[in-house]
Amino acid sequence: MPTAKPNPQTPYAVLIGDIAHSRSFTDQRKLFRRMGDHFDWVNEHVQAEQALELAFEQGDEFQGAYRSLEQAVTASILLRMRFKGDAMKPAARDMDIRVGLGYGQITVYDAAIAPRGQSGDAWWNARGAIEEAESRRGKHGMPKSTNTRFKGSSPETERMINAMLLAVDQVLYRMDRRGIHIALELLRGTPQKDIARQLATSQPTVSRSAREQGANTIRAIIEELGGILSQ
Repeated sequence: MPTAKPNPQTPYAVLIGDIAHSRSFTDQRKLFRRMGDHFDWVNEHVQAEQALELAFEQGDEFQGAYRSLEQAVTASILLRMRFKGDAMKPAARDMDIRVGLGYGQITVYDAAIAPRGQSGDAWWNARGAIEEAESRRGKHGMPKSTNTRFKGSSPETERMINAMLLAVDQVLYRMDRRGIHIALELLRGTPQKDIARQLATSQPTVSRSAREQGANTIRAIIEELGGILSQ
């Protein structure tokens, strides 16, 4: 997906993330190759102004920019599910990425190396959000599943989005790989009977998993988010 040149007068929703416990992956080359596959998949499903990609000079950090907050949040959820559903570790709970979401202006200092060579409050807000997610995880009564935060809009919108992200964090923390697969397929519009064939199981089993594992919850959250932010 080509990278667009940001309009300095237009606010953007941006995403900064990194891989939790990335040093525990013995095959770093495979890890980054798989992350590239996940970025490509998300970029195909969520329209980006600046496609998700690794920022190699900053280790395992990645970033992307979107025209709307709904797109940025959706991309973060899809990327986390793709990563957690991968088979590089024995349990989905052991795999996760941290994400900071920010909203605001983007300032371009060097268009020749975009999306690097940029600054602006959108990126600063995303950086502050990921640091806040890290500092709050498991502290002050916050759950250990806390991996995503948002900064950079009205206080009301920040509270609403962060409340929703806490719920997403908890649901994803409890999902196993089968539940994640079902969630991703349902979000793509795949019928339950086709998902059942993929998993060599029955449609009622898929339906029960979607209810109990959280796929239906994730789908409802994304739909509700779109309805709220489009008002």
